[in-house]
Amino acid sequence: MTFGGVCSKKKNAHRPFLTIVGNPLPGQRHLDATVGGTAAMADGGVDAAFPPSDSSLFSDPTASPPPGAAPLQWLLPSDFSDAASQAADESSLYGEPDQPIQLQQGQLSDLWLLSAMGALANRPELVKRLISPCVPPASSSPRDGVGSGERRRRRLYTVSLFRDGIVRHNVVVDDLLPCSADGRPAYASAFVATAAGADMKGSGGQGSMRKYVLWPMLVEKAFAKLSGCYQALAAGSST
Repeated sequence: MTFGGVCSKKKNAHRPFLTIVGNPLPGQRHLDATVGGTAAMADGGVDAAFPPSDSSLFSDPTASPPPGAAPLQWLLPSDFSDAASQAADESSLYGEPDQPIQLQQGQLSDLWLLSAMGALANRPELVKRLISPCVPPASSSPRDGVGSGERRRRRLYTVSLFRDGIVRHNVVVDDLLPCSADGRPAYASAFVATAAGADMKGSGGQGSMRKYVLWPMLVEKAFAKLSGCYQALAAGSST
């Protein structure tokens, strides 16, 4: 069964395309392909194929950012400025079965992708087959610009995406995510929706805090890695 994929059609080769379909057509084969950068990541290093830099954000990192685009920083979920304290466990990745999540688009024009992920949000059994955790990075020696404390906290995930419904790309990503200057996720985000539609309050009632659910942010990052950068996800389509 195919859960998500990026297809490239000749007349729309520049536009990402997500498909959520049933079984493959007769004669189709599922061939595995692992997207690069995983060896260094498994040893605690930076993802060389998709580093936390402007080259992973923009199609031309040497040019000025698009109009209105504020400088971004890469943060772990536990460092989000509005993240409620939570354990890095299965509930933080997938959410709880009895807690609906709210998807938020952010600065990137990839509503097509969020719409498709919204369709999956009520199918946890499919989400768990789409994305799964890997063994955390083991190395704690600082190199590649990543500090030892950050190495120990970073986690790796495998997202299975299909290209043209034939080749399954096992895209390995870490949980360093683009954030705005105020420490909030800059692109797609997902968090537990409260009954009143309001955010949870922080300790002492200071500020609004969110219990983030990570899989939509990680799936968006995997699509960006497979497509070359986050900017490449703008103006796609889904079915």
